[in-house]
Amino acid sequence: MIPGRKKLISDQNRSNYGNFARLVMQLYRIDVKNKAKLATLRREIEATANTADRNWILKKLYELDRK
Repeated sequence: MIPGRKKLISDQNRSNYGNFARLVMQLYRIDVKNKAKLATLRREIEATANTADRNWILKKLYELDRK
């Protein structure tokens, strides 16, 4: 028998991945030429406590900032 998919997730996981998705979408939509917006997004990412893969998002932001 194939195990079923877990349909309920904890509030913490929902928050972590919800924040991750929101921050990645902001990263995707940001104007790379506007350094002030990049700095604002960096501060928001660092201030968001529950975020899955925060280091990966910061790394991608750093890569965009170098362009």
